[in-house]
Amino acid sequence: MVDFKKITSYISLTAIILFIIAANYYRGLFFDTDFYWIEAGFSILFTIYIVFHWKEINHSLSQPYVWLLTLIPLIYFIQAFIAENQLLAFQQFLRWVMAFQIFIIMLTIKEKRWVKDVIFYSIVIMGIWTSFFGWLAAYKLVDFEDAFMGYRMSSVFQYPNTFAAILSAILLGVLIASTRKQWKYSITSVASYILFITLILTYSRGGWLVFGLMWVLTFFFLTFRQQVLYIIHTILIGGVTLLTFNKLSDTITDANYIAGLRTIAIYTGMVGLLYILISYLIHKIEWQLPLTKFLRWVIPSLAILGMIGGYSSLTNPELIEKLPDTIQRRIESINMETKSVVERKN
Repeated sequence: MVDFKKITSYISLTAIILFIIAANYYRGLFFDTDFYWIEAGFSILFTIYIVFHWKEINHSLSQPYVWLLTLIPLIYFIQAFIAENQLLAFQQFLRWVMAFQIFIIMLTIKEKRWVKDVIFYSIVIMGIWTSFFGWLAAYKLVDFEDAFMGYRMSSVFQYPNTFAAILSAILLGVLIASTRKQWKYSITSVASYILFITLILTYSRGGWLVFGLMWVLTFFFLTFRQQVLYIIHTILIGGVTLLTFNKLSDTITDANYIAGLRTIAIYTGMVGLLYILISYLIHKIEWQLPLTKFLRWVIPSLAILGMIGGYSSLTNPELIEKLPDTIQRRIESINMETKSVVERKN
């Protein structure tokens, strides 16, 4: 007998994976003209999915946060009738309806661990290829509008800040997942260096700040062993980035893509292999420290103090002078009269 429930689950999961990996090439469908066939396709898929998974859907709809999220497409729908550009407003509404449908499907199929892993790896793959694409654009090896804006990298996204937000989320996911004991999660550390160096190249001050804040807050949700790995991984990618940043910046200026891509490939592999080895060794250690629970709270506290101290140090001219020129300019341009600050305040 044909199991339509299982078939629709696999088809839906495949569609979501393809969407995660590929949709960003189309700027997340944020062109002047939407790809309506994708939005219509997901609506049809969602309708079929409901028929065979009504019990799971009904359970998901009993969650208060799901109903709260329905307010997003609802608000877009209402404001579409009073917006100046009604076509653009309805396009926004259709995008959010599609996002909501994908979210509901993912809620009902993520119960199995392997499904969660496949979705997570798909997100990491998306982060890797969009980062690599950004570097190709920086070396003018691909022609994609605004992929490299002046000296800021935006890849296939609408703006460098958008790209920075995506990279920050994926990088944090990689840093957290790679602290797990299973070796398959430490493999994702191969993506950490290219994600971090690309995040720096977005020159998104907001992206840097949010990443730093979330990096510190994450400590409170990790065990002591995980915190140790989390710090080691961060130091590893941070140290390698300091060693290679100026060299890679020069390769962009000189359009020396061979040296640049070679450097990225070598250090991406190096960071990944080193972390996998370190992770394996640390997980082999039997922690006998009687103060392990106490130390678990000490590290986050020190991290918060370190972040406050690091933020305060950015006003120190001697420290700023040691940073690469492009980063110096981004930091020095921060003041209450900066156009972007004034606009955000308004």
